[in-house]
Amino acid sequence: MREADRYLELFRGRWRYVRRVPRAVSHLDTRGKLQVALGTASLETARIRRDAMEDADTFYWASLQTGQAGKAVEQRYEAAQMRAKALGFTYRSWTILWPMSLWRGLSSAFCPSRA
Repeated sequence: MREADRYLELFRGRWRYVRRVPRAVSHLDTRGKLQVALGTASLETARIRRDAMEDADTFYWASLQTGQAGKAVEQRYEAAQMRAKALGFTYRSWTILWPMSLWRGLSSAFCPSRA
């Protein structure tokens, strides 16, 4: 399996996100193995949704490791999962988006054919 397709599994022509709970938090998260249908046959779309699910899981497990277990952490995790399942839209921090929009503005100013 290629790194680009980590945690992705093709099942009956549709992609799903499959990941094991890390051993370090397995005593706090007893789910064992996560399997989430990504609702797409497109590998490109599956990768986008996987990235969002992976971020949500990583953040959730990091929160558990720092002792932040509780209802608020679970609610944030569930909200992040819902965003990940949305139609390809994922949360991005303004620190990521602002440089991208700045680059687009600069590239259109200096390379009008790319606008």
